This record gives sequence, C-alpha cells and structure tokens, in this order.
Amino acid sequence: EGVPIAEVEDGPHSDVFAEVGQVLRALPEDLSERISVIRATSPEDVTFDLPDGGGVTVVWGSAGDTAEKMQILTAAFSAAPPDTVSTYDVSSAGVLVVK
Repeated sequence: EGVPIAEVEDGPHSDVFAEVGQVLRALPEDLSERISVIRATSPEDVTFDLPDGGGVTVVWGSAGDTAEKMQILTAAFSAAPPDTVSTYDVSSAGVLVVK
C-alpha cells in the first residue's frame, strides 16, 4: 500500500526499471503518492496511472525535462480536468496531447 505497481519489461535490474525509479523520484510527492501503476517498455516510454477523475493515464516519456513536464501537466489538469479526459501526454518537450 502506498507504493505503485511497476510493470517493467526486463525486470528490476534493467535500465528500464532504473528510469521508472528516476521518474518517481523526480515527481513532486503529492503526485507520486497518487500513482497506482507505473509502466515502461523502454527508458523513453514511462507512463503512469492516477485515480483522478475515475482513472487517467499520464504519458511521461523519460525522466528528462521533469520541471517543464510538471508545469504543462499542472496547467492541463486545470484546463481539462481529469474527469473529462483519459490521457495526458507530456512526453515531448513543450507539447501537450489530451485525449
């Protein structure tokens, strides 16, 4: 309890698992504590699920550009609340995709 489920290819000793850990450590605590599942098949495709709005997925990408991604995600939560969308994609610097 209180720890997200990690769905990572290549196991806990892989670069993918290390990237997932870096993303979790880089996120603000109030966000990382809400993550229910975090997954990745490569270091560049980290995604995580939040219970917000009945469940929403955040496509994060790599651990890079965390400050910029957090600014974009925070603005996205205000502009398009989680109960109105299924996915926020902040994986590309300066670009937001909402579905």
